[in-house]
Amino acid sequence: MNPPKPHLFCLLVLAVSLTRALGAHPSPEEAQEDMARFMRVLRHSSRFNDVLGNSKALINYQDYGFSGIRGIFQWMAGEDKRNDGIYNFLQFFSDQAGGYIGLQNYDKSSKYTVLFSVWDATGAEPGQNFDCSTFGGEGIGYKCFDYDFDLISNAIYYLDVEIDGPSIRGYISEPQEDLVGATNPQVPRQLIGNITWPGKQSNLIPFAYYNENYRDKDSCKRAFELVTVNQAPRQYTARGQAATSFSEAYLYSSQCEVENILVALTADKQSTIYFTRPTIR
Repeated sequence: MNPPKPHLFCLLVLAVSLTRALGAHPSPEEAQEDMARFMRVLRHSSRFNDVLGNSKALINYQDYGFSGIRGIFQWMAGEDKRNDGIYNFLQFFSDQAGGYIGLQNYDKSSKYTVLFSVWDATGAEPGQNFDCSTFGGEGIGYKCFDYDFDLISNAIYYLDVEIDGPSIRGYISEPQEDLVGATNPQVPRQLIGNITWPGKQSNLIPFAYYNENYRDKDSCKRAFELVTVNQAPRQYTARGQAATSFSEAYLYSSQCEVENILVALTADKQSTIYFTRPTIR
């Protein structure tokens, strides 16, 4: 198993360690400050991208009564020397804890990682073919991952998070051809890891999707060549499900025109599309 580039993975750990455990769902301002603190640290890195910037898609969710969420991810990327260092993730919170789950690429998009993390956790057990370990910083947490995930370009993946007592579990589905299984609780999936937290969890929410660029670019015209599509997550319990929608999607810290980087919502607020492309080879 080949590990991802250490500098990229260290930056991802900083994203977790800079976010505090919450006693209730964060306000939009609190969640934004969590990410702003993360971005301030990234700006001190030689790998931080001050040109392309990043994207965020905020979710309209129900605050109470749900123990599961399903994020929906689709990547279209080919192996290219510019495709190196994109992280597309769903930020989630319970009343007690928080974390993220998502996909990243590295080594010119020849390698992909599945990553599931919870800050201030106390233990973790990996699923089959996955690993778990601690991270440190401003707090202690656990991450579970597959550094060499066999991602299929243009396939759809469901990434689920579920809470049960002190347990927070992450899953990834088998690759899907369409969205027919998005509401199916029996869709085939793999356990990424079971992360434990000091107390019982309640009221799980999907807060926002992000696309973060970690590789330096000296020009907007030398952008990545990548498309990611995220569908509005599902919230669920053993008794039923609820749909969510997007409230807005936008770029931040970007200096580029839409011909090189763009994030958009569909008219029904159910899909967000992010792409970057170069205009200089």
